[in-house]
Amino acid sequence: MRIRSVKPEFWRSPDVSELCIEDRLLFIGLWSYVDDNGVGQDRVSTICADLFADDLSRDPRECLARVSEGLRRLSEAGRIVRYSVEKRDYLAIDNWAKHQRIDKPNKARYPGPTSDNAQIRETLAESSRETRDIPAPGTGEQGNRGTGEQFSSSQVASDPRPDEPDPEPRPDVDELLDLLDAEIEANGNRPPKRNKGNRDAMRLLLDRDNATEEQAAYVIRWSQQDQFWKANILSASKLREKFPQLVAKIRSEAERPTRRDQPRNSADERMERNRAVIENLRRIEEEQDRTIQGELL
Repeated sequence: MRIRSVKPEFWRSPDVSELCIEDRLLFIGLWSYVDDNGVGQDRVSTICADLFADDLSRDPRECLARVSEGLRRLSEAGRIVRYSVEKRDYLAIDNWAKHQRIDKPNKARYPGPTSDNAQIRETLAESSRETRDIPAPGTGEQGNRGTGEQFSSSQVASDPRPDEPDPEPRPDVDELLDLLDAEIEANGNRPPKRNKGNRDAMRLLLDRDNATEEQAAYVIRWSQQDQFWKANILSASKLREKFPQLVAKIRSEAERPTRRDQPRNSADERMERNRAVIENLRRIEEEQDRTIQGELL
């Protein structure tokens, strides 16, 4: 780890302000993580250990998942470059000389992204492999046995077929998209684009995944109040993709026992609200199970 400086204009830079607040912290942390040439090893576990040691100790799964997602977003935004050289993964800070002026740089330990044998990695493919290996935070064994198992990614309905016509505008879909946009913006993040992909994702969540409008609205509000998920659910497509994990997390909180002799706090009240929708969420699971069994028969 190294001492770095942060220029005042950093905070008003359009390239930085388009990042969510959590990613800005990760981005600055990477400045101390990389060597004087702006290059470091692209290993999530090492980055977590250097930048978020206490978080890694408290909840390794959540810390690894959040940093992995943050690296993916930084790469997609063009703030870092992820690449491989001789089967080893590295990352480099884009425009490193713009962010830091090193008077007497140490000798570079790792090759840069412009090396002859450097191969830029496919960001989305790499991210999907990493996140599949990280268990969903908060689910654990219960998630594997219960909601997590029943809502596995293979059971989420497929995207629309190329020959399917564009659906007519629907008030229920638009209302949920408006709610998601408002919640995301209230957390200081940029609302997603109202494109066909996000419209289809919200529509399919209702039509194919059998979620009711009330259930979807509840999960949207819950996800945008959760410290981890509000930084990851930033579009309707991501909401539908992670809906099973969100349901599992809500169930795990709602089924957590509370002591009646203790004063009620905000966490207790939140769990009470969660319990109110557990039965409806279970109904979704049962309907999906019956649909899958019918397809198998």
